[in-house]
Amino acid sequence: MNKKQSAKDAIIEKLMKIGVYKIQNLQLYEVPFIDLMKEYKKYVNE
Repeated sequence: MNKKQSAKDAIIEKLMKIGVYKIQNLQLYEVPFIDLMKEYKKYVNE
């Protein structure tokens, strides 16, 4: 597994822990890493 993939898996795991399972009706693994990060930051910066 490459580094980028494990980082993406980690952010998906964090989003799922806070109850986010889809972004714009896409499964999390279909969403680009940068968009996953943006979504996560929305929750941690509230």
